[in-house]
Amino acid sequence: MIDSKIMETTKSILKEFGNTYFSDKGTLKRNKVIEDLDAYTPMLMKALLANQLIHDEQEQ
Repeated sequence: MIDSKIMETTKSILKEFGNTYFSDKGTLKRNKVIEDLDAYTPMLMKALLANQLIHDEQEQ
């Protein structure tokens, strides 16, 4: 599967949180990401929106 530029960027940001959003096998914990986005978790929202690509995409 080929990831889009925004997904690659998102994964890169999520890796900064250690094993919070990735399993020990390196797979993305999509449910955890969705839960934290739904809860507007400040640390996650701040990290994502600090990225120019993601910030610009959310404005469209």
